[in-house]
Parts: sequence; C-alpha cells; structure tokens
Amino acid sequence: WHVSKNFAMASSVGAEGAVRLEAEDVGFADIELLRLTQWPWLEIRITGRDEPILHEGVEQLLAFTDRVLHSDIANDGFGLTYDYRLLRTPSVAGMLAIAKWGASPERRERFVKRCIFCQACVPSGWKFRATKAA
Repeated sequence: WHVSKNFAMASSVGAEGAVRLEAEDVGFADIELLRLTQWPWLEIRITGRDEPILHEGVEQLLAFTDRVLHSDIANDGFGLTYDYRLLRTPSVAGMLAIAKWGASPERRERFVKRCIFCQACVPSGWKFRATKAA
C-alpha cells in the first residue's frame, strides 16, 4: 500500500496514451479500468465523490473489481488506485463489505497474486492517519 496526501496519477485518461477500457458510475465513486503505457500496464482507478455511500454502490464496485480480477486481461496483474480525496465520511458498513470481499478464500489468493500495486489518496487529517495505519 502507498498512502499519499500529494497524489499524482501515473497517467490520466487520454494522457500519455492511457486508454479507458471500461467505466462505471457507482454513485459515491467512478470506477475505471485503464490500459496504461507504463507499469503496472493495467489499472483499476476508483475516484470517490462527495455522495453518500450506499450498499448498492459498494456491491457494484465489488462486482466491477471481481470481473477484472477474474479476467484474462489481468493475468499479468493490475494496479489499484483509490482516490478518496472527495469522498464523504467513509461508511463503516461499506468498509466492512470491502474487507469481507477481499478476505474470502475463493478470492484472496488470486487478488494477492494479481494486484501488483495499490495506492490510496486521501486528504490530510484523520482520513490520512487512518488510511496510513491500515
């Protein structure tokens, strides 16, 4: 995990040749699958918004991530970027759902193997300290 207050994405959509392969609006965040021109070559980018975190949105986010995790395109791995600078106060239920999803035995081994880079961008203050502690 890499946690940073000052965050610069490796490449923006369209910049430096990054290509958006898939995108979905899950309410509290936009989630994109990007083909990059540099390592890690493939990225799931989750960009939070100042919207309430609803169970349905969390389920959509997990389904999107699961599709990528089990896809052939992710055979060589992918990066995962959480940009939560604009996200409202995190939902405890949402965080627990994500943790439970990631810890399930049928997913864990594949996730550890394929997620080759993970970073979180949060604002300074308690969100930064909490993320850094995790």
